[in-house]
Amino acid sequence: MAQETKTHNTWWKTALLIIATVAIVAGILEAGARVALRRQARQQEIARRTQVPLKAHDMSALDRVHINGPGICWRVKPNLKDYEIVGRCWDRDVRFVLSTNEQGLRNPPLASGETRTRILAIGDSTTFGLGVSNDETWPAQLEKRLNAAAGKPQFEVLNAGIPGVSSFQGLVYLDKIGFGFEPALVIACFGHNDFDTWFSKTDIERAAEVDDIEKAPGKSASDLFVLAKRALKQASNVVERATGEKKPRVTADEFHDTLVEMKKLCDARHVPIIFVRWPQEPQILQHNSTPDHYEPVLIKTCQEIGAPLVNLYDSFVRATEPLYLDPVHANPAGCRVVAEAIEPEVMCLLRAP
Repeated sequence: MAQETKTHNTWWKTALLIIATVAIVAGILEAGARVALRRQARQQEIARRTQVPLKAHDMSALDRVHINGPGICWRVKPNLKDYEIVGRCWDRDVRFVLSTNEQGLRNPPLASGETRTRILAIGDSTTFGLGVSNDETWPAQLEKRLNAAAGKPQFEVLNAGIPGVSSFQGLVYLDKIGFGFEPALVIACFGHNDFDTWFSKTDIERAAEVDDIEKAPGKSASDLFVLAKRALKQASNVVERATGEKKPRVTADEFHDTLVEMKKLCDARHVPIIFVRWPQEPQILQHNSTPDHYEPVLIKTCQEIGAPLVNLYDSFVRATEPLYLDPVHANPAGCRVVAEAIEPEVMCLLRAP
C-alpha cells in the first residue's frame, strides 16, 4: 500500500512538473512572440517611412519623389523644389523638372479660403505629366485656359496625378485625401497601369491582405498564434510569387467596379466627375479608333452610370503636330490638346444648376 501511494505521488509530481514546464515554455514563447510582433511593427513603420514604394525602369530619380500613402498607395513627396528627373521611359530619353507644394501636388501653394473654384485632377503619370514641367502639364494648362476665359484667377486645377498608380489606388486617394480639398469637380484618367501584371494578386487583394496583417494582433488573444499565422501567410506568399501566375493589378471587372465607386462617392457629395479616355501613340499613328486594353470597359461603364467621358482619341487624331514623348505620355503640345478637349465639359458641368 505504501508503495502504491509512493508511486501515485511520484506520478502526480511528474505530471505537475511537466505541466509547469509546458506552462513556462509557453509563457516564454508567448513573451518572445510579443517582442517579435513589436519588433515587426517597428520595422514595418520604418520601412513604410523609408522604402521606395515605386521602382520605375531606368528612372531611379522618379522613384525618389514618392512616399507611402494610405493602404498600398503611394503619393508624391511634398515641398520638392526644382527637382530634376533624368532617365529613360519606353526606351526614350526623359528630362524634366518638377516642384510640389506642401500637399504633394504639382501646384503652387493653394489659394486660401473659398477664393477659387477647385477642380481635382486624379490619375496616373499621364495626369502627373511625366516628361514635362509643372506649367506644361494638362491640369496646369487647363487652369490657365479656364482663368483666361473667366478674365480673372477664378479656378484652381489641382494636379494630383501619381506615376504608376492604378484606378483602385486612385479611388483610395480620392476617398482618403482628394475630397479633403473640397473640389467642385473631379477629373479622373486611369487605365494604363491597371492591366499590368506586377504580382500574383490584384491591387485589391493586396490591399485586403495588408489590412488583415495590420488588424491581426487584435484578432487573437495569443501573440504566438498571430506570429505563427503571419509566418505561414508570408511563406505562402513567397511560394505563390515564385510559382503562381501573375494577375492584372486590377481585373476588368474590378476596373468597372472601381469607376462605379468613384461615381458613387462623388454623387454622395454632389460633386460631378469626368472620366478621360487617353489613347496610346500607336492608335493615333495608325488611325485606329478601336478601343484598346480597358478602354472598352471605360466607355461602357461611363454609359452605364451616366458619367461624362472625354474621348481624347478624336482630339489627338486631328492634330497636325507630334503630341507624344513616348508611346503613352504627352509632350507640352499634347497636354495642351488634352486641356482644350476637357475645358468645354468642365465649363458645362460647372454651369449646370
